[in-house]
Amino acid sequence: GDVGGKHGFAETNLSRKERQKAAREMEREERKVNAEEARVWREKKQSTMKSEGSRCDGEEKMAESSNKESELSLGEIFPRRRNENDALSEFLFWESIMKKIKERKSSYDEMVSNAHQMPKMTIREFVERLEQNGSISITTLADEFGGISVPEALIELENINKQHGIIGVPDAKGNFVYVSMEMIKLAIKLGQDTGRLSYPDR
Repeated sequence: GDVGGKHGFAETNLSRKERQKAAREMEREERKVNAEEARVWREKKQSTMKSEGSRCDGEEKMAESSNKESELSLGEIFPRRRNENDALSEFLFWESIMKKIKERKSSYDEMVSNAHQMPKMTIREFVERLEQNGSISITTLADEFGGISVPEALIELENINKQHGIIGVPDAKGNFVYVSMEMIKLAIKLGQDTGRLSYPDR
């Protein structure tokens, strides 16, 4: 009992300098432990980030590969032309339709399903319809092909005129009006005869 009492008395009667020294020693030890823990934590975090980075790279490569496969398969399901030997058998608005299918897809199966549901009208069929009706509303036509925008439709119709010869022209009312080669020749003849170019009635 006396020994314990004496020891306790000695502890409680440490000088201020000794207490400060002991406190500094404890702080140093704590800092060492904290620094070591921080180092270990940093190493673990860096290791995790590297593994996640390599996993992300792998996932991106897989996604790219999947997209390429999807595009290839989609092209097989919905080819650009019905007949490779007939330029006019190219499907109307094919580029815009393909873009819309890819934008709307939430899965490959849904993309395939959308491709099957999309209207498939060749340029030849479109010219025949245009010739029969005289004109077609560009807005109605764009809606018919899966909500393609009117500017997109106009661009593709202009491309058709450039690639396959003039089949029609847009008017001020938003219609695409049929134009035949005979009409163009007649307009040229009238222009030559009268000295000015006029647009003949159909």
